[in-house]
Amino acid sequence: MKKTKAEELLENRKNSNNISSNDKSVIYKNYLTYINKNSKLKENEKDVIFNYLRNMLMHSNKVLLMDELDNCIHTVLQATKEKEILSKNLKLLMEYRKLNVTDLANKLDLPYSTVNDWVNGVSYPRVDKLNRLANVFGVTKKDLTEPHENNRNKIPVLGNIPARYPY
Repeated sequence: MKKTKAEELLENRKNSNNISSNDKSVIYKNYLTYINKNSKLKENEKDVIFNYLRNMLMHSNKVLLMDELDNCIHTVLQATKEKEILSKNLKLLMEYRKLNVTDLANKLDLPYSTVNDWVNGVSYPRVDKLNRLANVFGVTKKDLTEPHENNRNKIPVLGNIPARYPY
């Protein structure tokens, strides 16, 4: 089977540090075409992946073959979901404890921007920082990193009670 220009570039430049701007452009367009044709991703997920691939290609000259691209897509989406879950859980815990980002940063002795990025789902903390977060809130790491159903406000209906007795 005859290879396209983009596929030839991918194979020839996979481990090269000297990828021209034109080659990068062709490779990136090939990524876009592949993702748009072969995935059922939402637009916001595609945007995250496209930004990641553009930065990777432009800054590190790393080129992915299509099977590696599939793995990369999965990894990026998983990381995005993990950041969203942590962000949601942090916001709930902060609301419950009546803490703002500045208070939390001070308790952790970390920069405001770092903690703010975690709260807003921009970045994900390392394991040692997750442990510190869990200690500050008095919860387990699992409570921070796994999705939770908010069942506190759900009361099962067992029957009906009349407001007053009929006369």
